[in-house]
Amino acid sequence: MTAPVASAGSPTGSDQFLTMLEVFVDPVSAARRIDRSAPWLVPILIAGIGAAVIGYLLMPLTVQVMAMNPPPNIPREQYQNTLPMIEKGMRIMSFASPLLVAIKLLILAGILKLLATLGGLDVVFKKLFSLVANAGMIIFLEGLATFAVIKAKAADIQTMEEMMPALGLDLLIRGQFSKPIQAALHFFSVFEIWYIVVLVVGFAALVKCSKSKAFLLTLPVWLVPILFMMVAAMFRS
Repeated sequence: MTAPVASAGSPTGSDQFLTMLEVFVDPVSAARRIDRSAPWLVPILIAGIGAAVIGYLLMPLTVQVMAMNPPPNIPREQYQNTLPMIEKGMRIMSFASPLLVAIKLLILAGILKLLATLGGLDVVFKKLFSLVANAGMIIFLEGLATFAVIKAKAADIQTMEEMMPALGLDLLIRGQFSKPIQAALHFFSVFEIWYIVVLVVGFAALVKCSKSKAFLLTLPVWLVPILFMMVAAMFRS
């Protein structure tokens, strides 16, 4: 009698790092490794701690730029008095980044699990969590690139818009667009496009479905955030 096969074995140290590296260049191989052992701890630690450090280091510049651009409907003195409270809140959010990253990834994995089930696909939640955690390293890389650009231009930054440097379609396509369209162009950075491709290819390999079906099932993972960004930009206009 043969022993039952576990849905996902315990990941070794090499699995943790190799999956994280493979997801950048070979999501199919990364998906095979995820199918075997579902490693997730290392990418979450790196992304969470990295986000906390980046947020903390950018906090002084962010508060400085906010002080230079008070809202038109709030008296300047009153706004200046609220800045210490805002800075305190930003510090708390920075320290909470590891937890917030983990919660975000759990939600994304839950959405993928629900959509996979509705699509008639059977996949273990832990494997989907591992997939989004490792693919999320691309978004962390985007955070590092954004941090580098901001620090390089720190002396010239005057507005909050300049705190969100162009890294994608908004860098290639310039013109007089509405703010929702500008938000959509900004969302599709080279890293976000890379992330979507890796997520689709990795999901297809992990659940063993076609790439077209994988694209449809993973669509809400990035479509919902872009819609929120466009609506928020519309209210800012």
